[in-house]
Amino acid sequence: MVFDDYSGQVAPIEWHYWGGDPFYTFRSLEIQARSAYYGGIAYVPHFRYDGKKIQDLYGTSPAYPEFFLFFRRTLDSLAAIPSPYRINLAQYPSEDWDSVYVSFDVVAVDSLVDDTTPDVYLAVVEEYHTYPGYPEWDYSFRDMVPDGDGEAITIQKGDSLHFDWAYPIDPIYNLDAIISTVWVQNDPDGSVINPKMRNKVMQAASAKVTDVSGVAIGETPGAVWLGQSSPNPFASQTTISYALGQAGKVKLSVYAPTGRLVSRLVDGEAGPGIHTVTWDGQDGFGSRVASGVYYYKLEALNEVLTGRMVVVK
Repeated sequence: MVFDDYSGQVAPIEWHYWGGDPFYTFRSLEIQARSAYYGGIAYVPHFRYDGKKIQDLYGTSPAYPEFFLFFRRTLDSLAAIPSPYRINLAQYPSEDWDSVYVSFDVVAVDSLVDDTTPDVYLAVVEEYHTYPGYPEWDYSFRDMVPDGDGEAITIQKGDSLHFDWAYPIDPIYNLDAIISTVWVQNDPDGSVINPKMRNKVMQAASAKVTDVSGVAIGETPGAVWLGQSSPNPFASQTTISYALGQAGKVKLSVYAPTGRLVSRLVDGEAGPGIHTVTWDGQDGFGSRVASGVYYYKLEALNEVLTGRMVVVK
């Protein structure tokens, strides 16, 4: 398949958009939402790279070999263009493999001149799957979080937005082939200054659940994970996520840059899995802290992890 030569450079998704196809009927509403996003898709195959239409094959020329040569050249040229975003992706299946927890950061590392209010999407993709009576399909769409319309964000250069999402694992999925794909895409409307940048996918991150986790975090004794606080910076409150591979004693504390203890958020036993804690920007005496940089430290299962956050007013 053409995408096999671009591992780590592209995050392919195949949307099945024809009635009766089992992939389409499985999540038809989400697929219809993606079609509507592009103003409707009346025929297939329909190819897009970075959200922009390249060329279609239905009833047109060139033939398939000529198209794939053109497609490769397009991938080679576009994949080399730097993105103003960076996406840091981590994910963990639940202990019984009935859901996947996805934690990711969207970081604006450069000026965004076209769209500072893009949308963030998470799609569940199967690397390969075969239904009885159908050929094997690769990179087929399965589900979307939060839905087919994504989540609008506001971001400027230097911002880092944190997300903790999850999706259920349907019994029909091939567990060894589940891929989580996160991407940031410009709006299709007039909010984008340059019309050529509308619909454009600005960055994506994609990983198989088994490649990232190996085994479920609940089955990994000693495993500890600490996420980036979100939002960050924040004015009123922020949420900190952490995960444990087994039950144990946990301390989660906030410190000033001088090393002074500001607030103890958690001090006690916690079970395995994902946990979230909210800090309201107050110290241990209930007083609002000053604006500036603060650090949070997680101590659990003989591990010590730290994070950085910024309080603004």
